[in-house]
Amino acid sequence: MVLEPLDPPVVGGHRLLVVDDDEDLCELLVDVARGLGFDATGATSAAQALDLFSAVSPTLVLTDLVMPDLSGADLLRQIKKQNPSIPVMVMSVVNSVEQAVELLKIGADDYLTKPLDLEVLRHRLDALVRKATTGRELQELQQLVDRSFRPGVGIIWGTSRAMLEVASQLPRIARTNASVLLHGESGTGKELVARAIHYASQRAKGPMISISCASIPDGLWEREFFGHVKGAFSDSGAGGPGVVETAHEGTLFLDEVGEIPLTMQPKLLRFLQEKEYRAVGSTVLKSANVRIVAATNRDLKTDVMEGRFREDLYYRLNVLQLQLPPLRRRKEDLPHLASHFLHRYVEEFDKPAEGFTPRAIQRLSSHDFPGNVRELENVVQQALVAARHSVVTANDIPVGDVAIVEHDPLARNGGATLEYKVQRTRGRASAQPPSPGTLPVHGDLPYSEARKAVVESFERQYVEQLLASHQGNVSRAATAAGLPRKSLARIMKRHDILAGPQGTGGRPGRPRTG
Repeated sequence: MVLEPLDPPVVGGHRLLVVDDDEDLCELLVDVARGLGFDATGATSAAQALDLFSAVSPTLVLTDLVMPDLSGADLLRQIKKQNPSIPVMVMSVVNSVEQAVELLKIGADDYLTKPLDLEVLRHRLDALVRKATTGRELQELQQLVDRSFRPGVGIIWGTSRAMLEVASQLPRIARTNASVLLHGESGTGKELVARAIHYASQRAKGPMISISCASIPDGLWEREFFGHVKGAFSDSGAGGPGVVETAHEGTLFLDEVGEIPLTMQPKLLRFLQEKEYRAVGSTVLKSANVRIVAATNRDLKTDVMEGRFREDLYYRLNVLQLQLPPLRRRKEDLPHLASHFLHRYVEEFDKPAEGFTPRAIQRLSSHDFPGNVRELENVVQQALVAARHSVVTANDIPVGDVAIVEHDPLARNGGATLEYKVQRTRGRASAQPPSPGTLPVHGDLPYSEARKAVVESFERQYVEQLLASHQGNVSRAATAAGLPRKSLARIMKRHDILAGPQGTGGRPGRPRTG
């Protein structure tokens, strides 16, 4: 029976160790595994498998259960003790649920009964190798994220699908030395992503040099890139290196690469092809080991078609590409990003602020941020300076829907706010009560009126926080709160709270679900 090979990008690089005391079956399984695309090695005993372990460095193991020296269960325990991340599939002639469960408890990743159905074996190996690949990528991604938070990088990934998709591609990109082209609007964090790639790569110990191609004066391009020697021009001094030499053994980030003039593009192309260059005024050929990460907010394909950018240089730079989403397409990251910037500038400005009110986040979310994350950082700084309370309110936010303001109860109580954090508990929502002293008790009012004021304050701020947690989606907010949708809509109407992901649209009582 001829089996169809597994997907090469998935199986490529995986080493399979087959262990079975039946020599003929062991040899057959090794041949089958090689036909599927694995680098496969066979062992006819558990002891032999352990001897081969260091030499083979398997990424997956397929082992028989019953063997004369050590059993497959003993081998499984020793493998998992050495490296818990290596998937192990156990084969047995006994079709026993209890035995399968016991093996899974001690670390087996899959269980097959003999005689083997080779098509089933193919399917199960495919599933196991995909699981192993995903686990490895997640581990690399976590390492990447950890490295990215080192001083000078500071990238905040957020939890949006768009940014997690970007983050998931970075380990693959960081493993290579190929040129990378980052696409994205101004302010989306292209330089931060370039730094994350650098620090996650083998070049992390080398320099990371950034240059804005839009800031280089005419006539100085070649000197800026390749340096110059003494006497190259009237004020050349003793000469000096260019960014290519400075970035040797590291990464050179070319921001706004579309601004490189046509006269300079052939020289940059030659360096990318040959890794060699000449300093201005020199006849000596130098070499530099540099990885190029370029960024643009322009459509370079259009520039190529219109003759403003060389096609061959475009393809040299665009070996790997990554598209960074604008902030308006990942609004769910906005509260996290805003909080990050707030805590950064609280210390720098020496002005304490505990956070944002729900309506402040709602007002921020109503703005499209054409300047993206860079604009958000600037807005948070302005709001912090303007803040008159221990929290940033909607009234402090200089952008967004001006109809989204803080109401009187907040002002009457000196900015005190009820920070209700909605948590899921068996499908319903529970609220953490505010700390003592934050409730507006209104001791100067009769009991019934004071109680009514407290309830109204609670309702308003609870619903605002709830809607903010669900991006303005009324149906999901009602489900989380354990309320009928109509009941939540009535509360919103009573307090003039609008719906929608930006806090606008939909009349009170008939909110837009967004």
